[in-house]
Amino acid sequence: VIVAIYLQQALGLSALTAALIMSGPGCAAALGILQSPRAIAAWGSRRTLSRAAALQVLGLGGLVLSLGSDRVPLLAIATAVAVLGHVGVLVAAGLLVVGNAPDAHRGVASALVTAAGELGSGVGIAIIVAIASVGAGSARASGLMPGHQGAILTAGTRVALLAATALALCGLATTIIARRSRAPAPVRDR
Repeated sequence: VIVAIYLQQALGLSALTAALIMSGPGCAAALGILQSPRAIAAWGSRRTLSRAAALQVLGLGGLVLSLGSDRVPLLAIATAVAVLGHVGVLVAAGLLVVGNAPDAHRGVASALVTAAGELGSGVGIAIIVAIASVGAGSARASGLMPGHQGAILTAGTRVALLAATALALCGLATTIIARRSRAPAPVRDR
C-alpha cells in the first residue's frame, strides 16, 4: 500500500502506471502461494519460514535503498521480493501452527491463524502509514518547504520502510532462534 502511495504522490505517477508497476509484486504473491508447498516439501516448514523471512528482509531493505525517481524498476523488483518472502512466511507459519495443533483443535488453530493474519494486516498498515506520516512531519519540520512535497513524502516512506525492515529483522531473528532450539516439535518437521 505504501509503495503505491509513494509512486503516485511522491513521484507523480498516474494510478494506471502505479498499478502496472505493482502488478509485478502481485504476480510474486501468486508465485509465492504456488511455490510455498514445494519449498516446504523440500526444506520443511521451519527452514522455509526462516528463508522466507530472510527474503522479506532483503526485499524491504531493497525498498529502502530504491526510493528515488530514477530507481522505479529496482523499487518494483524489491517490492516483489518482499512480497514473495511475506507470502512464504504466511504459508509456512500457518502450516506450523495448524500442523502442530492436536487433531481436535486444528479447526480452531486455522481460524486463529486467519484472524491473526487479518488483524495483523489491518493494524500493520495503520502503523506503517502512521510512521510514514511522522517521518514526513519530521522532514517538513526540518525545513523542507511545501514545494518539496515529493521529498517530504520520500522521507516519510523511508522512515516507514526502515521500521518495517527492523520489524522483519526481529521476525527473522525469532525464526532462527526458534529453529535452533532443541525443543521437539509435536509434528515431525524438517
